[in-house]
Amino acid sequence: MFHYIPSHSRLFSLLLLVLLGITLSGCKRHTGRFRLEGKIANLNQGELYVYSLDGGLQQTDTIRLEKGRFVYETDCEHPATLVLVFPNFTEQPLFVTPGGSAKLKADATNMKEMEINGGDDNDAMTAYRLQVAHAAPPDAAALTEKFIADHAASPVATYLLRRHYVDTPKPDYGVALRLVKVLQQAQPHSAAVGELARHLRSMHTTQARQPLPRFSLTTLSGERINERWCNEAPRTLIMTYAEWSNEGMSMLRRVNQLLKDNKASFRLLAISLDGDAGIARRLNEQEQMRGAVACPDALFDEPALQALALTTVPDNIVVERGKIIARSLPADRLEGYLTAE
Repeated sequence: MFHYIPSHSRLFSLLLLVLLGITLSGCKRHTGRFRLEGKIANLNQGELYVYSLDGGLQQTDTIRLEKGRFVYETDCEHPATLVLVFPNFTEQPLFVTPGGSAKLKADATNMKEMEINGGDDNDAMTAYRLQVAHAAPPDAAALTEKFIADHAASPVATYLLRRHYVDTPKPDYGVALRLVKVLQQAQPHSAAVGELARHLRSMHTTQARQPLPRFSLTTLSGERINERWCNEAPRTLIMTYAEWSNEGMSMLRRVNQLLKDNKASFRLLAISLDGDAGIARRLNEQEQMRGAVACPDALFDEPALQALALTTVPDNIVVERGKIIARSLPADRLEGYLTAE
């Protein structure tokens, strides 16, 4: 039987439904976003770049500072680790969660004491940063290893392991392999830790004297590049770079100049990690690149980069007749390998 609802009750019920809808939609928007507010003393204007280590962003973001302040918001459907790149090219991690927020406070003259507060992981990273800010290198290394072991269940430990033992000019795979086992025990279901463990195994297969693994990339011109393309030449350089990386751009220009001046003979595969084909095309024209240029949308999640164990900017692999002869070289040593007879 139909029961008539008096007009005032019907109005009250309707208002409840409207309010409930607003509340739910507001919650949905809130839980799917992350907000960062920042203040950097002694830096009036400038730009920060943001990229992701684990797929939290589809491409690089740009943050603009006005009077030393900024507000950055991004979609966030699951916890992720972002990296902030500052005008002096220092990098700092930002641990984001759905509906979360954080505040950044720093002084451009002393970025080591930067504080990012908001959420347990950002608070833990700030505590670590302040702990090692003034420590001597041997003490800082010991503090880092202990911090990773003590915080093995946190994504902070995963980031620090990559930053200090893997994505560095002098990686220490022995310590990294030992610590990643600790992280796997503490985070058995973590995709990031599992990927890191697989990457460390890949690093073993892409060290010197190993054959170049199978991979495939499409260049800006639409050409399909793979390991056979690299192995056809007596010598090939595979390298990563990005517009926001001063070191990466310097290395790119240095090796490209070798080709322009006919001071070395090698094939070049330059991989842009800007995540924006427009930027890559512009730089390709400006620098008059003499090699193949690829710009994968997936950034570090690109299967080819994972197969080659290229996880930082800049990074490089030198190949001679199908065999890797060196990798992750600084610019001066890289030039020596490329110009060797």
